Amino acid sequence: MTLKSWQDDKLDWPHIEKCRAVGVKRFRDSVAKVMAELDGMIADGSNAFFAHTMAGGIPKVKVFLAIANRIYKGRGERFMPSRALLDSDIGKLCLMNFDEVTANTFQYLIEGSAAIRARLEKTGGQVRYTAYGYHGTEILVNGTYHWQTYTNYTRATPRCASNASRRKHGRRASRPPCSIARDTHQLLRHLRRRRAIAVPIVEGA
Repeated sequence: MTLKSWQDDKLDWPHIEKCRAVGVKRFRDSVAKVMAELDGMIADGSNAFFAHTMAGGIPKVKVFLAIANRIYKGRGERFMPSRALLDSDIGKLCLMNFDEVTANTFQYLIEGSAAIRARLEKTGGQVRYTAYGYHGTEILVNGTYHWQTYTNYTRATPRCASNASRRKHGRRASRPPCSIARDTHQLLRHLRRRRAIAVPIVEGA
């Protein structure tokens, strides 16, 4: 696959589906192992917090970095519309991967923690979940919702632009994009102060 051929190159979708199935099984098995360890660490009646972060989804193709730079950073003659990527096989693979590392793995986490959730809720505790993705996430801190996201990603750009406009016109805006890891640890510290148990992060990658 090269810069000249990538829009016309075709992928072996049956083989990709086999690889996807292997990856799903690996993730589900990993979640099961983690939950088995956590089950003995969390006492009855405790509060548990599961944070699902996501990373990955970009195919390991050398040419992809050059393509992404043109789409997300390109100007003038170097600019390329995102539709060109989304209509190509490599773009469709990206979208499939993004579904896996965001929504699908979050569902696997919810399903995989069902036994712990049932036990804690039965004994007076509570279980909560949060998920972070490329498009951004609203979190509630001290009674106010704040928007956070990775930078330089298409789905998050409109929200960031909206925040900038609100600040320019003197209206209150949610805070600028910031580090997912930093915000997650801040949230976990807040939960510890509230005597909620912070469960280790399970990454959707």
